[in-house]
Amino acid sequence: MAQATKANDKNKPDATAGAVGFRLREAALILALALAAYLLLSLLTYEPTDPGWSTTGTDDLIANRGGIVGAWLADALLYGFGFPAYLAPFMVGFSGWLLFSWGKRADGDDALHFWVLKSVGLVMALAAASGLSSLSLMDYADLLPLGAGGVLGEVVGHGFESVFGASGTSLLLLALLLTGVTLFTG
Repeated sequence: MAQATKANDKNKPDATAGAVGFRLREAALILALALAAYLLLSLLTYEPTDPGWSTTGTDDLIANRGGIVGAWLADALLYGFGFPAYLAPFMVGFSGWLLFSWGKRADGDDALHFWVLKSVGLVMALAAASGLSSLSLMDYADLLPLGAGGVLGEVVGHGFESVFGASGTSLLLLALLLTGVTLFTG
C-alpha cells in the first residue's frame, strides 16, 4: 500500500514549482511596472539642457526627475524614436503584463512563437509611428533632440516617402502601425 501511494505522488504535478513560477512572473510584472513608471517620469520631465545622449547639457543642475540616468534615457529614446518614445513606458508595462499572464495560458501555444510575434508587432508599430511622426508632426520637431520621429522616423518616413510618395507613405505606415499594434497586443 505504501508503495502505491509513493507512485501516485510522483505522477502529481509539483505544486512548489507552480508557485515559484507564479512568484517569478509576479516579480517580473512588478519590475516591469516600476521600470515603466520610471521611464514615464523621465520622459515627462525631459529637459534639453540636461546632459544626455545627444547633448552635454548647459546647466549644472539636472532638471529631469529621473536624475542623470533618466536624463540620458529620455534623451536617447526621444533621439531615437521622437514622439513615439512616449509610448515606451506603456509598452514596457504591457510586456510585463504579457509575461505575467503567459503562465495562465492553457492553449499550449509555443512560447518562442508567441514572443517573436509580439516583438515583430512592437518593432513594426514603433517604426511606423516614428515614420508617421516624422512626416506629420514637423511643426513640433524643434521640441525634441532630432525631430518628431527621431532617427528611426527620419529613416523610415523619408525612405518610404522617396519610394511611395507622401500619400502612399502615410497610407502604408498607417496600415503597418495598425498591424503592429494588433500583433503586439494580440
